[in-house]
Amino acid sequence: MKKINLVFISIIALELVVMATGYYFLANNCGLACDSPNFLNPFGLGEESRCRTCSRVPHQIFYPAADLFILTVVLYLVHLFRRNKK
Repeated sequence: MKKINLVFISIIALELVVMATGYYFLANNCGLACDSPNFLNPFGLGEESRCRTCSRVPHQIFYPAADLFILTVVLYLVHLFRRNKK
């Protein structure tokens, strides 16, 4: 295995560990009092506000780790495609 592949795989594994830690172990169990709009209805149109007492919210480190994870995977795929193209 080439060194660059090992570096990318190590970074991806580390980011997955950070994301899992932020989502499962450091999550705030009572973060939001009300449901936020979902993927299918992003603006909450036609629904009255459904508030509940508790909603699980990932730790703040989860979101930058997820962004870096996606960026790293895209860069790794670009690297693989460029290397196979030569």
